[in-house]
Amino acid sequence: MTNSPNWFSEKMKTKVTHIRQARGKRLAGTTRRGDVNEAKVIFPIAGRGEAYELTGAIQDVKPMNPNRDKVSVDMRDYEASSWIYTPDLSKLGPSETQTRAEELAFAINRKEDMIQWDATALFASSVTAVKKVGGATQATTPQFFIANKAGIRGQGDNGQYNIFCPVPEMAMEQLMLYKQFSNSQWVGPEDLPMNQMSDMQVKNHRGIIYFTLPDEYFVNASGVSIKDGATDYFTYMWASDAIGVETNWDEMAPDFNRIHEKEGSPWLGKVGMGGAAVGILPEGVRRLQLKTIAEADLTLPA
Repeated sequence: MTNSPNWFSEKMKTKVTHIRQARGKRLAGTTRRGDVNEAKVIFPIAGRGEAYELTGAIQDVKPMNPNRDKVSVDMRDYEASSWIYTPDLSKLGPSETQTRAEELAFAINRKEDMIQWDATALFASSVTAVKKVGGATQATTPQFFIANKAGIRGQGDNGQYNIFCPVPEMAMEQLMLYKQFSNSQWVGPEDLPMNQMSDMQVKNHRGIIYFTLPDEYFVNASGVSIKDGATDYFTYMWASDAIGVETNWDEMAPDFNRIHEKEGSPWLGKVGMGGAAVGILPEGVRRLQLKTIAEADLTLPA
């Protein structure tokens, strides 16, 4: 086995930096981090205590001893790989090396997104305490989202956590037809990775950070995506402390090695990561079901 030339590795790192800003990692920065203990990640949950009235007597205090809990999940490892069938890596032109880097980076970055997305969907569908609202005919209006945000805020987080809600591109276009929505100014963390991605729309309105995801992310109860013709879909609204995501390693810059044991001594490129995601606080998550929007359905508000 022979390692790839330094010039090629450095070139890949440069490409991947650009790619990661443009594709994948769309959900980065929307959740809380955990404490990693070997192959397990732990998310502590603070309890609740109550104050008591003073009696005026000299007596023992009454410690509130709030319950402490935790959620844990095992880390899992993922890899994406691609063969280059050429005996001389240095003969590859810039377009070919970029294509190889894109294939690998897109694959592993999509997987990183789907770890969180799938965990959120499972949590929202399987935990009874997660509110499930809307329906197959639910229209896309700011009022619908605002009401659900209020339901989360009403649990008493005091606004200290961001509220996120991904939507399809057509849903964002419909929301942008509402003047108060389209004119709203950004109020939120400027260092969110999604703010640096040119291929997605991000909007903050009434304390909800909306952002777009590709149609393939949004599926109906049968698992059919908008991309494949579903007429309704699920999305999720969550407070940033209600979902936990952690990675314990990642190698996003493709590493190419020449495998002499294979015919023609081809090159094998790999990227990888280890990560896990889990739902933590059901009161901070809502599953929203809405009707899909076609071009003819885009409606100017009255």
